[in-house]
Amino acid sequence: MATETITGSGVTTPFRYSGGTSTFAFTGDFASGNVSIEASFDGESGTFIPMKDASGNTVLIASNEFHNIFIGHCHMRFNATTAVNVDVTIH
Repeated sequence: MATETITGSGVTTPFRYSGGTSTFAFTGDFASGNVSIEASFDGESGTFIPMKDASGNTVLIASNEFHNIFIGHCHMRFNATTAVNVDVTIH
């Protein structure tokens, strides 16, 4: 289990994700904003791509919720639209 803390707005520092299926639980103060999940497959300073739903819309987390994510080895980061204070627990 790992925890990433999102404070403020903008993007977080990328972290290495080993891949596979994990549950990402988002809890905290969303301050009327939202958080998106982004992944890069070409390194920590590569091109980050937002996670999208089945309809092609970027997944925006705006309240306490969890997502089961299946993705290969990559670098991940979170992008917050306002001054949020959110913990992301990865199981």
